[in-house]
Amino acid sequence: VPATLGLSFAVPSIASELGLTFAQGLEAYDLPLFMSPPFSAEVISYNATVPPGIMGSLLVRLASEQSFWAGVVGEAPRTSGLGESVEQRITLRRPENGTCDVNAKGGSVHQVDNVSFCPLKVRVHRLQEGFPRTYEVNLREGRRSGISFLGYLKDEGGVPVPKPLPGFRPDVERNAGSLAQLPWSWRPPIPPRMPPLVPAGPTPALVPAGPPAVMPGAPAPGPSSASPATVPFNSWSEDEFKPTSILLAFASVAGTNLTVTWNGQAVRSIKLGNHWWQAELAGKSLAEACWCESGTQTDKECRRLLFKKAQQSTLKYLQPNNCRLSVYGDHMIVSEYMVGHSWKADSVFGAQALEVAFEDGTDKAKVNLAQRQSWLARKTRQIRQREFAYLGLQES
Repeated sequence: VPATLGLSFAVPSIASELGLTFAQGLEAYDLPLFMSPPFSAEVISYNATVPPGIMGSLLVRLASEQSFWAGVVGEAPRTSGLGESVEQRITLRRPENGTCDVNAKGGSVHQVDNVSFCPLKVRVHRLQEGFPRTYEVNLREGRRSGISFLGYLKDEGGVPVPKPLPGFRPDVERNAGSLAQLPWSWRPPIPPRMPPLVPAGPTPALVPAGPPAVMPGAPAPGPSSASPATVPFNSWSEDEFKPTSILLAFASVAGTNLTVTWNGQAVRSIKLGNHWWQAELAGKSLAEACWCESGTQTDKECRRLLFKKAQQSTLKYLQPNNCRLSVYGDHMIVSEYMVGHSWKADSVFGAQALEVAFEDGTDKAKVNLAQRQSWLARKTRQIRQREFAYLGLQES
């Protein structure tokens, strides 16, 4: 029985869209195509969303731990041997004259209505009851303002391979998962600025400051009512190593303007050609994302690195937050990604749950989502002491 059926579609690579002629062999990426429901050998019918107006090919990959023959209907079946996978690249087809049976001669012709693409059919042959079996994937076009990919590039043998964020699906507006797989890099501390040289001379006499000038008829100045300034998402101490990470998004339609935000603050984004966009998460936002992973097995490594590289900034910014990454397409929200927990909860882990999860070091800590965030003010010192003890550091 097939163990996995994977689909991907070819898109221009970042190097290709930027016109980098030296990047030979990297003209295209195969982005994953997400099927609904997820593949199961017992289910034979699926839906999948492709970018609107897409042209080109799909890569079909079928794997099993047993021997089998498989192929896209209309193509010759193939076999790969035990424990291997069969791959076939096919051209996307659209209906012609209301049918996808373009080679049918006489007899009944299967009519298709209100579809953009012909369904993909994979025929599997095995010496087993219930076979041969045909799996069908109905392809439909997604939103024009949407994104088809949100993730990062992973180096696999010197070749950059796009990897989606866990839990991301382009056909679902609200996703949940983790940022733990994002590759980090560390920006070195900024050297201290040298004070300007001032020629020696007599010290000017100090003049006592008088009361501030008040215009005639103006009210007397009162206490300031200005709200405290918002701390930028990438804040960090200049004398410590600063974590940075690159997030990539692929716009479904060329020319779509994308904006990425972390907890409502716009993240610096750069357009890379017609479809690709790059957003840099740095400093405070990565520390907050690490906090969002509390209570899971993935938070230990990011905490260890943060405290090792930048203790003071980590103590300041490893804090409770909304854990929300959002992507806007042409000023409309197209994807929201909740880090570290699901959308079923009304709020993120409370500070008390953070301490419990940190003490236990597992993902089995029970979380009371109703805990008030004010609890943090009374327990911050206690949490920091445990963090230092856990990491084997000496608190200064």
